[in-house]
Amino acid sequence: MNQSNSAYQTTTWQVDHAIATLSSPLLRGAVDSSDLARGIGKLIWCDNPLNGFLLGVTAEATSGSRTGVPSHDFFSRGSDLIVVFEDSAAQPFSWQMYWRVLPWKEQGVLLDGILSFQTDLLESFPQLTTESKLETEQVMIVAADGRTSPHDEQHSTPNGSPDCVLCRPQAGNWSYAEMTHPDDLGTWQVLPAGQGETTIRRHLGGNFLEKGVIRRLRVRGAFLPRENDVELAVTCQKEFAAEQPPLTA
Repeated sequence: MNQSNSAYQTTTWQVDHAIATLSSPLLRGAVDSSDLARGIGKLIWCDNPLNGFLLGVTAEATSGSRTGVPSHDFFSRGSDLIVVFEDSAAQPFSWQMYWRVLPWKEQGVLLDGILSFQTDLLESFPQLTTESKLETEQVMIVAADGRTSPHDEQHSTPNGSPDCVLCRPQAGNWSYAEMTHPDDLGTWQVLPAGQGETTIRRHLGGNFLEKGVIRRLRVRGAFLPRENDVELAVTCQKEFAAEQPPLTA
């Protein structure tokens, strides 16, 4: 990503009991460890508050209901905020979520959701869901080759393509792009949430997980300048696709 050490240090997480606050030159926010489904909320971009949240995460229990157990641990490390869950009877796999926030180019910010899980069972099919919700005026699907198509609310069905979702708000000179790493696709949906809001929901995992094997899945969000946002989204996709899984997650 070619970020300098000083650039990495501009992003910090401050954990106070169950709440972690994010501080960076362009983006601020907070994560509540008791409500991880809402991910990074209380968003402020360039001093302007935003409605919604980004990269919320839940795990699917074997009973079919989503788990709500307290986190085993919740801490920060550099530009990462990390939550750790142990396995349980309803959720027979342990998992971690890393929210990694880094500056990108001159006026962009990357928000990586890095999911890592493993199990002690001989047979397990763990699945995790991420969700982002923002107020938007226009939503486009951007392919890796730069082709764009408007999002059609009548066809919000699961999609296993590596295409990027690009959200443009009614006001502001920014856009938000979100994508899954091509190796970790799963399925995703773009759904209208009412009152000008858009929800991006991704279902990841669900495949057989061998005992003792660690599986990592990656989702990337990016705040981009509105000018040339399609070209920047394509560049972001290409860089993301070329990255190897992080060893620290």
